[in-house]
Order: sequence, then C-alpha cells, then structure tokens
Amino acid sequence: EMSVPSHRPMFVTQAYLSPFNSHAMDSTNLIAMASGIGITPILSLIKQYARTERTLDLIWMCRQAELIEFMLSSLDVGGEDSDCVALIYYTGKRPLLVDYDLTSNVR
Repeated sequence: EMSVPSHRPMFVTQAYLSPFNSHAMDSTNLIAMASGIGITPILSLIKQYARTERTLDLIWMCRQAELIEFMLSSLDVGGEDSDCVALIYYTGKRPLLVDYDLTSNVR
C-alpha cells in the first residue's frame, strides 16, 4: 500500500533501439511484449536481464503450437526464485504438447 502518490515515467520502445529511446533500457522494471515469431529479439533481452537486479516480465501471444513448443525451453526468465514472469497466451486450435513441468514463473 502506498501512502504517497508516486509518478514514474514510462518509456515505450521496440526491439531495435536507437539513441533516442535508450532511456527505456535504463529502467529497473521492463515489460517485453511479443507476438508470434517476434519473440526472437526478445530472447536476447531475457538472457541479458533475467539474472540481474532488474525485473523483466514477458507477455507473448502466439497461435502456432510448434513455435511455442520449440521456444519454451529458451524462456529462462530467472528461475523459480525470480520476480520475473512470462505470460504466454496461446490462441491456436490444437493442444500444446509439453511433456515437462514449467517453472512457476512461466504461465
């Protein structure tokens, strides 16, 4: 609970950074959003920030079951003790074939 109003700037950027929007990468809390194969450039952000003091949350929407099944093993968002979360919204028709348990911060 906050007793004093708080204002924090929000920077919106894309995967390909320029000197004009690099302030976003200086933040301690990052939210990465991707759809489909757009997860590819986000994977490098996850690897760079997942095991630091920064919080990187991922929101990924995808309708291709094969892509999710292939990429799930690459989504290391810091492990069980991390504050980072990966939310995956699958919009495809066939059931996902995942034969292993996901970490608690991948949903």
